[in-house]
Amino acid sequence: MKNSMLCILLSLLAVAPAFAFDGYVDITNGTNVPMETLFVSHSDAETWEENLLPGDVLAPGETIRVDLEGYPDSRFDIRAEDQDGLIYTLWQVDTAVEDVILNSQHLDSDSFSGYVDVTNRTGSDILHLYISHENSGSWEEDVLGSDMLEEGETVRVDIDGYPSSVFDIHAEDDAGGSYTVWNVDVAYDDVTITAEDQDQNP
Repeated sequence: MKNSMLCILLSLLAVAPAFAFDGYVDITNGTNVPMETLFVSHSDAETWEENLLPGDVLAPGETIRVDLEGYPDSRFDIRAEDQDGLIYTLWQVDTAVEDVILNSQHLDSDSFSGYVDVTNRTGSDILHLYISHENSGSWEEDVLGSDMLEEGETVRVDIDGYPSSVFDIHAEDDAGGSYTVWNVDVAYDDVTITAEDQDQNP
């Protein structure tokens, strides 16, 4: 009798289906640039699955719902590339409990390459101009070198190999004044430095 019961139990275990995750994830483009490619792959996969946006884009503010069926669990990796060539990646997203809003925090390390146009509208000539990533603890080198940025002029500064597109900008003029603009997302915005940006003396 015991042997018969054991055989029945083993038979039931053999035909019982393995756990499979069936669900979905909503992915929203939280940037100002359309996404051209989007990949969602299970975290155990060794390669990215097919592009979910063939011939289409995910516009800024738009949301796409991705159905997920028959996977061993709810952990997925997500990758997108925008029209500027910037790549956004999220790892180990538990899609059973959270959706995704793509933004600059998800840019791949060393992913951002671009530029920012800085215009001088301070009323004075700028002698020194510093542009540093938001996570930097100090100002980087003077991008003007021995040149100066005269009133009304614009200089284009190339920015390559940074983890995201948010930068702080600091300038010093020929009258001893200094100006700082914080948290500029240079992927979308250029900068015009004006008298309103002048640093206040402590």
